[in-house]
This record gives sequence, C-alpha cells and structure tokens, in this order.
Amino acid sequence: MVGQMADQGEKNLGKVDASGSVLSVNKPARVDWIDYSKGLCMILVVMMHTVNNYEYAVGAEGWLRPVVDFAQPFRMPDFFLIAGFFLHRSINSDIKPYVDRKIIHFLYFYTLWMVILTAVREPGMLLGNPLEFVQSIAWAFIEPVGALWFLHMLAVFYIFVRVTRNVPTWMMVVFGVAMNTIYHSSIPETGAFVIDQFMDRFIYFYVGYAFAKHIFKIADDLRPQTSLIIGGLLVWGVVNWYFAKIGMHHVPVVAPIFGLVGAGAVCALGVLMAKYNVGNAIRYVGQNSLIVYLTFFIPMKFGEMVLTRVGEPLGSIGLATAIILVGAVAIPLIFARLIRSTPLNFLYVRPDFLKLTAQPSRTVSQT
Repeated sequence: MVGQMADQGEKNLGKVDASGSVLSVNKPARVDWIDYSKGLCMILVVMMHTVNNYEYAVGAEGWLRPVVDFAQPFRMPDFFLIAGFFLHRSINSDIKPYVDRKIIHFLYFYTLWMVILTAVREPGMLLGNPLEFVQSIAWAFIEPVGALWFLHMLAVFYIFVRVTRNVPTWMMVVFGVAMNTIYHSSIPETGAFVIDQFMDRFIYFYVGYAFAKHIFKIADDLRPQTSLIIGGLLVWGVVNWYFAKIGMHHVPVVAPIFGLVGAGAVCALGVLMAKYNVGNAIRYVGQNSLIVYLTFFIPMKFGEMVLTRVGEPLGSIGLATAIILVGAVAIPLIFARLIRSTPLNFLYVRPDFLKLTAQPSRTVSQT
C-alpha cells in the first residue's frame, strides 16, 4: 500500500521531493513511516550534538550518552538511505529540473545557513575581517564544516548518481561496499572531508535509491506483522548494542551491514509507529526535519551556555542535555511557523528568482 500510494501520487502529480515525500500542488501526500523514521533520526542527530557539546563543556557524562553510542552505527546511514528513496523517479528527467530540485535546492539552504551559522559562531570575524569571513564560506564548499555537511553530501550524491545512472546496479553496490571497506580499513583517511564521507556514506544513499521499491514492498508486508517487528527489533537492539559497545561497527565489511540493518530497523520502527499512529510529535519532526537540521545549532548553543552557567537541573547532566535537546528540536519548529507568512520565510523557502524551473514553492519541511 505504501509503495502503491507513492507511485499513484507521482503518477498524478509528477513531482516528488528530494528525500522521500510526494509533492502535491496543493498539499503534500506523505509516506507515514518515512516521516516517523526521519523524525527518529533527526532527534538522534540533535541528541548527538547536544550530548557531545554539553558533556565536553562540563567534563562529565550523563544518562543520554548510552543512547548516543547505541545510535552511532545507524544514525546517519538511515538518513542517507531515506534520502535516496524517491530518486529513481526523477533520475532520468530533463537535466534542468533535476539540477534545480536536486542540487540547487540543497546548495541554496547550505549556503544561506552556512553564512548564518558562521556569523553566529564567529561574530568577531564577520565584523572585524569580512574578507576572511567570505573566504571561510567559500572554503566550506570544498571542505564542509559543522552539521550542514549532510546537505553538501546530498548534492554530491545526486550529481554522482545522475552521472553513473546507466552503470549496472550490482557494480555500483560493489563500488559502494568497496569504498566503505577502504574507509574503515587501516588505510589512513585522505584528509579530504568530502572524499572520506563519500567513501563512508555512499552505499547507504545508493541502496535507498536502487532498492526503494523493494524496501516499500517489505514495509507493506511488515505492517500487519506487529509481533514480528517487535521481536526483530528486540533481537537487533541487543546485537546492535553489543557490537556498538565493543566498536565492531567500525570494522571493514561489518560496518555497512550494521549501517543498513540498523537503518532498516529504524524504518521498521517507523512502520510500527505509523500503524498505531503513536508519537505524532516525532512524525511532525520528520515532516519538518530539514527545518530542525538547519536551525537546531542556535538554540542548542544558547541552552548549553545557560545551563553551564546556572548549573544542571537537579544536578543531573542527563536532564540538562535532555532539556537542551527538547529546546533544540522544538524552537526551530516554532520559529518556522511564526515566520511562515513574513519576509523571513526565505530562510526556509527558496525564492522564485533562484529557481531554474517554474514549480510550486517548496519549504524544507517537505524535504
């Protein structure tokens, strides 16, 4: 049903977003379990940054640390897997709309928010040395910095898959596994962030792209099987916890297996949550995941600054990081809703004059 719904949506409307949701001229028709899966991963990503930053600032660990460590094998693989889900429907489209929707769309938000976040992190450089500030932004296109690297890598992957779209699937899968294996082997990293991340992450994006229809079919088949999903998640959870604890998820060949299986587990959990319509707040985060992704750094740093000065609530580092996490996820969503009908909407809606093709306005909440 999920796959059929998505197919029918595109047949009728002809437009899909970059990472998994059919676009409607009037209203987006979304795939429910994908939104839940993206929401879960988005929260885990913000949690990672929150916990790492705050614990570093105070020099101690809290009770969210085990959750961050548990999610390490699958957190970003799941994001890249989902990002590739609907690419097969536009991979052979005309080059102009493809470049506009798959590359310029992401580079617009990458550039805009790189400027904003760099100004927030380095206000002295912006005011004291504007030339250095511009140079740092330009260098970020070669060597991404900060959390926004995901958008940069998406653009790289969309370009690469378009260029190699006629290469047999099995060859691309072998290539992706080989790159991941080399990255996790004893061979030193290249030192170039984009190359290293390409080697590590490409297999997940490509599997999402090449096997999307099969994944949708599995999701359809699993939906009625509540006991099977729960049992499978419990077994996976124990195995993932153990292998993450001993660091096996970084071992060559094992790494992509745990990344893909973990990403599949998150999707299965999304199917289960969608079936019973639970955790709608998580689904909402997934529907607006890029709004959170672009903006969470600012409220996160503010919360960190406040709590490191006034002290942890109830003396708990874990509680402090949980409070910062909630604020870092919720505040961007509130802010985006407040500015929706104001001139500041360009923060989340690409202006028409920056589009190569005429299309309905797309906010990052649909991405």
